[in-house]
Amino acid sequence: MRPRRQWPFIVKWSVMVSLQINPFMRFCFMHSEKRTKRKIFKKWSRHMEESCGLDPQIISFILVKGECYDHAAKLLKQAIMQGYDLDHENLLTILSSYSSSGRYLEALQLLDSVREHAPRSHQLTTEAAIVIHCKAHQLDAALDEYSKTRGLSKFHGSPSMYESLIKCCEETELFAEASQVFSDMTFNGVEPSQNVCESMVLMYCKMGFPETAHHLVDQTEAEGSLFDDISIYVSLIEAYGKLKLLQKAESLVGILRQRFSTVDRKAWNALIQAYAASGCYEKARAAFNTMMRDGPSPTLDTINGLMQALIVDERLNELYVVIQELQDMGFKISKSSILLMLDAYARAGNIFEVKKIYHGMKAAGYLPSMHLYRVMIELFSKGKRVRDVEAMVSEMDEVGFRPDLSIWNSILKLYTEIKDFRKTVRVYQQIQEAGLQPDEETYNSLILMYCRDCRPVEGLQLMHKMKSLGLNPKLNTYKSLIAAFGKQQMVEQAEEVFEGLRLEGYKLDRSFYHIMMKIFRSSGDHSKAEKLLIVMKEAGVEPTIATMHMLMISYGSSGQPIEAEKVLNNLKLTGANLTLPYSSVIDAYLKNGDYNIGIQKLQEMKEEHLEPDHMIWTQFIRAASLSRSTNEAIILLNAIGDAGFDLPLRLLTQKSESIVLEVDQYLEKLEPIEDNAAFNFVNALEDLLWAFELRATASWVFQLAIKRSIYQHDVFRVADKDWGADFRKLSAGAALVGLTLWLDHMQAIFGYTLYAPNRWLQLCQDASLEGFPESPKSVVLITGTSDYNNVSLNSTLKAYLWEMGSPFLPCKTRSGLLVAKAHSLRMWLKDSPFCLDLELKNSPNLPEVNSMQLVEGCYIRRGLVPAFKDINEKLGQVRPKKFARLALLPDVKRNKAIQADIDGRQEKLAKLKNIGVSRMKKTKKFGKKKFVRRSMISERKN
Repeated sequence: MRPRRQWPFIVKWSVMVSLQINPFMRFCFMHSEKRTKRKIFKKWSRHMEESCGLDPQIISFILVKGECYDHAAKLLKQAIMQGYDLDHENLLTILSSYSSSGRYLEALQLLDSVREHAPRSHQLTTEAAIVIHCKAHQLDAALDEYSKTRGLSKFHGSPSMYESLIKCCEETELFAEASQVFSDMTFNGVEPSQNVCESMVLMYCKMGFPETAHHLVDQTEAEGSLFDDISIYVSLIEAYGKLKLLQKAESLVGILRQRFSTVDRKAWNALIQAYAASGCYEKARAAFNTMMRDGPSPTLDTINGLMQALIVDERLNELYVVIQELQDMGFKISKSSILLMLDAYARAGNIFEVKKIYHGMKAAGYLPSMHLYRVMIELFSKGKRVRDVEAMVSEMDEVGFRPDLSIWNSILKLYTEIKDFRKTVRVYQQIQEAGLQPDEETYNSLILMYCRDCRPVEGLQLMHKMKSLGLNPKLNTYKSLIAAFGKQQMVEQAEEVFEGLRLEGYKLDRSFYHIMMKIFRSSGDHSKAEKLLIVMKEAGVEPTIATMHMLMISYGSSGQPIEAEKVLNNLKLTGANLTLPYSSVIDAYLKNGDYNIGIQKLQEMKEEHLEPDHMIWTQFIRAASLSRSTNEAIILLNAIGDAGFDLPLRLLTQKSESIVLEVDQYLEKLEPIEDNAAFNFVNALEDLLWAFELRATASWVFQLAIKRSIYQHDVFRVADKDWGADFRKLSAGAALVGLTLWLDHMQAIFGYTLYAPNRWLQLCQDASLEGFPESPKSVVLITGTSDYNNVSLNSTLKAYLWEMGSPFLPCKTRSGLLVAKAHSLRMWLKDSPFCLDLELKNSPNLPEVNSMQLVEGCYIRRGLVPAFKDINEKLGQVRPKKFARLALLPDVKRNKAIQADIDGRQEKLAKLKNIGVSRMKKTKKFGKKKFVRRSMISERKN
């Protein structure tokens, strides 16, 4: 093999000889195209190899000079296979040609061949392969190739290899890998170029390591290489701002002020944005003033940075002041600044300011964007502003915008929250008509709608569909579904959903177990509540006092106060606060009628230096309201009076208006307490006062509860053109007080009485004189279907109204509603003797026996109980007027009337059977007749 230093002479001599020998080839070479040149070189190389005896290595070198890379690569492979040394420069030139023309696969195939037959050139081929993978954007392959070299001590990569890897990692945002490559580069003593340093500084900033980036900048500048690109310093300032390292950001701006006469505007804006992220408005304003004094002039980003600083610092009330100052300086407030303000007020939930800014923006000629509509509709939906939301959607349609899925989802949540389920379904249909694909939020809202509409079965079906689409419901959605099944007393379905969650491996929190305990307690399956406590512990969820309280309530509801006391005794060993468990045990004994033991437990509680709270007062008041005699009630009230709370006893036995003021003061103390403390206390107090015929006092307490928003202000809906009333969640006594006041309201509206004992009646009477509200066709009383403390509000109000012969009947389509025609209600209020005097009055003396009695969940007048049982057992549900007529009869006459009614029904059924047979015969005869049109008959006559 010839030495390499002879190659130029050989090549030169060979080419001259070959061209002299073959002049025709020289002519073709000078005047042919590239494709022809390749053919010429191919013939020439064969001629050189056969006639002149040149080796493939030299011929490959000559072909590279002639840009015949394919044939050169072929001869290069041949030379290596014949044992010639690899010409590195020749190989790199061929690879560069392949790379520049995008022929990466052929380049890699060439490298594989070289690796196989030239193992001594491993470092060169490895570096070349890494560079080619990077240029081909095959970063994974490049990193795999690079990782194979990291364990080799003799391998030292070139700067170009490291730079290619770092640049490729930067493009694909693999910053951690780039950082590792850079560390290897510096460890191996390879000097990075300034471009590599700039890339690493930017990547360190994006990774959130501005100190590392700053150190690299200082190190590079110390070596004499200054960064001319201001974006390097801007990135550092922004990164320091995100980490709220304001002093270091300020130091960078200080360095720039020393280096340049005028600091670039981008650096100032970055510093102001850093101040804004930390809510430092004063510092941002100082930087703004410096820009105004020394230059450059502030821009839109500068102004937005000032406003953002106020927004982050929650100083929204100063935004208008700053805007006015900027306008006085000659700055124009842009659309982006207005949107920034609007977003800030929207996040704060200030609907008034958002609407004001929006109308001002439109007046200034700025057109709303899709983002703006999205923000405003989301805000209005959270604020339950139905009309505003619908107006926004209409406006979007007018300007040509189509609501996207996020907007529809906000509207779905709105209608679900306000329980307008018909519109919720309509929105879902609009989503489908628009061709949008519902997401998890859509399905979660729809399932929640079904749960609140007491249709959990349909909600479960939708959940199965959601899962089949690969979407996962939220845990809160599962919780709502389980609770909905519980309200519908569908215990098996609730248990199935709960067990399904456990089998799927969901980590359920304590609230799931509490809901299931309530469901088992309501269904009377108290053994499952006990087992659930064991399951709860096995799942790693430790029961709390609230959990044990629920278990004890379950025992109390099932009439097992002794079991509840056992739980209390176990809790005493733990050293926990026993006020809540004691209240559960006391409640269990009181509900079971063991009043003496309940009083004994209260005394034990005092002996253990535990202060009774509002829950225990409420339990004793409720027990007193259900006691048979006045003496029992006074004994129970004396017990809590001895414990330090004598207000209910004095309210029952003394006749003083000052006591009602004390009740008002006590309600004020209860209002901040959670768990509806004030609500439950007033409910129990209303039951007590109604039961012992202190109806006027009950009316005053009822009005106090509305005044303090303990009861809803829309219990009576006369002012809303509704004339209905909503008594849900009220106790039986409170509902009866409210119903009597409502009837008095209705008389005031119809003008049959001038009695107006309170503010609402006077308003209604004034409204009636003006012809407002308009008379509806029917009047609805909402009672609900739930039982509270084993009392059905629906049955209680129905018995009270039917005793008076009112025209209210159960709704045929929805349960929990009593409906009456408005005309029938007018006539009844006018003619019924029960409605002559609806004023609530206190009895001069307390009755010896409780005037009310709880019978099968119905809280009714004690004197009505025998008649109520007879009518329900023998006749079932009857019309209100018949119920009133039968209830007022003596026992003997009532029995005769009931028996006559039963006999009459049987005779009527027998007659109907006979009439039904004759009608069937007539129908068959009529079916055989031929039907002839009148037009055909007239034609025949003509």
